[in-house]
Amino acid sequence: MFVKVSNPANTALFFEQEFEVDPTAAYSFAPEWRLEKIEIRPSLVREIILPSGRRETRLAGEGLFTGLPMQEPRVCPIIFSAEHYPCVLGVTAFEDLTLEEIALRMSESASPRPARTFEKGENVKIIDGPFAGFTGIVDEIHTDLNTLKVFVTLFGRSTPILLDFWQVEK
Repeated sequence: MFVKVSNPANTALFFEQEFEVDPTAAYSFAPEWRLEKIEIRPSLVREIILPSGRRETRLAGEGLFTGLPMQEPRVCPIIFSAEHYPCVLGVTAFEDLTLEEIALRMSESASPRPARTFEKGENVKIIDGPFAGFTGIVDEIHTDLNTLKVFVTLFGRSTPILLDFWQVEK
């Protein structure tokens, strides 16, 4: 589900991202660097239980979530996750809606976005993330995950980087 996350104190600072909906997750998750880029600072500490059953303490902040199936923008806790973790929407983003309402709104909002296509060996420019401004060569395309493995030159060496489709442009 495509969602906009803004800094509640300054809504001009935001990112838009595909989030996985996880009805078993209490909280929403986003990579720490994405939250720092829009100046969301940790203001909470939350204990979470991982699918393995292990408990971890994580930093959390608050983000303004906009996008279906939420009717109105709402401020929700968001956990700072590691760089390679996917963005996840947890149940706190949907607390006022029933499962049927969520499913209905998701189906109503399902508009196909134009598919991004890439080819192996194609040159791309990284436009977001810690490697923004670098150019690289596409090595692998994972259309099921909307990710690419791109080789960039760092300190004279070719280095593979895993990126989301939206983080690059042709």
